[in-house]
Amino acid sequence: MATRKKLPLIIGASLLFCLLILAGYIAPWYPPASSNEIKWLAYGDIQGNWEPCGCSPLTDYGGLRRISAFIDTARADNEDILVFDLGNNYPGKGYIGNLKIPFITRAREEIAPDAALLNYSEVIQLSAIKNAARKAGIRPVYTISNLRDYKTEGWIGFNYATVAGKSIVFGYLFYNEISDVVEQVNGRLLAKWADKLKKYPHLAKVLLFSGKEKDLKIIRQANLFDLIIKSHSPPFKEEIGEITQEEINSLKPYLGVYTVPLGGRGIIGNITPEGLEWLSQVYNRTSTIDPLMEEYDFDLSVSASREDTQTKKEMLLSIFSGAKKCGECHAEEYALWLKSRHSKAYDSLKGRGKEKSIECIGCHLTTIEKDDDKPAVFGKDVQCETCHGPGRAHASSPIQTKMKAVTEKRCLFCHTFQRSPHFRYETYWQKIKH
Repeated sequence: MATRKKLPLIIGASLLFCLLILAGYIAPWYPPASSNEIKWLAYGDIQGNWEPCGCSPLTDYGGLRRISAFIDTARADNEDILVFDLGNNYPGKGYIGNLKIPFITRAREEIAPDAALLNYSEVIQLSAIKNAARKAGIRPVYTISNLRDYKTEGWIGFNYATVAGKSIVFGYLFYNEISDVVEQVNGRLLAKWADKLKKYPHLAKVLLFSGKEKDLKIIRQANLFDLIIKSHSPPFKEEIGEITQEEINSLKPYLGVYTVPLGGRGIIGNITPEGLEWLSQVYNRTSTIDPLMEEYDFDLSVSASREDTQTKKEMLLSIFSGAKKCGECHAEEYALWLKSRHSKAYDSLKGRGKEKSIECIGCHLTTIEKDDDKPAVFGKDVQCETCHGPGRAHASSPIQTKMKAVTEKRCLFCHTFQRSPHFRYETYWQKIKH
């Protein structure tokens, strides 16, 4: 009798619980996902790192070419390996960034990941990526499983889920600026995912994730996926320095969640030692995208050459004087400069075939940076006027026209955390003090 009296309460409580799940206030519990084993690799968060700068061996890691070379070898050794692209592979906006977009789009097509997450930088550069893909005659395919409407203008053509080999792959992307387009994880979304996953009982369940830590915790607790691979979320570090023990520790798998390193400096997977391989110079091997690398370098050289117009040269000659001219009055300083690495900065580029690369000449030649980030080149090496500014007016009228003093800020324009991870102004200044 007592049980019969309690029955309406039990039914009412159950109905309320179900309504709360459907409304998204409670995340439902699901039985553990299948433990089908797959061989996999993942890369991402390249952020335009086509190849490492190479200025410092401490930061000489990663880049698309090394990623491609590693994947080529892995596929040759493991026919059934799956490759996942976590996105965030495009640079920010600007002249050099715009040059890279078509090549990164085509390189990604050559690498041919089995599934790819639509991520932050892809959203920012979506229009440019689509234009580049259209010109190349390719269709980049991305997976995103939390779009509010798959018919939203500008967001059409993305996969809700991707079946790749013995896996089914979902993608989750969320940050506040696009909350009107993507749905933040809730009980309703998890229930929808669970229904989809039930149709693939024999496949490993994989989630490519980019979002808030609290979202990741909710998804992990739902126990829907065998494998979760995570990328980094904005804001990103502007400069990525040397690999530290702290970073290595932060990338260790935690409760079944793996994280790709920033800057594309490493690749993760269950066929790599300890789940992570840092892509050092050892991986400067022949790769699928080598023809694209050569084409990209050629385009950079052509772009740099276009800047060397007669009008431009005349303009530069009208404001610069050159180190030898400075040495006529500043003999000691000039002699010190000749012994410094600044006077040989151009030679270090020639040794790597980068003497015409717009990405490099800004810090290895004497230039003027313009608003569109294309450097206008006056002469070779890091001369006096690289730091002190154009000096022809001063050379003509030393008393009337003073040169500007150099501050630490000017040094940090080139001696960044990435290019010179151990740069300390006080220490380095002593080497060229004048």
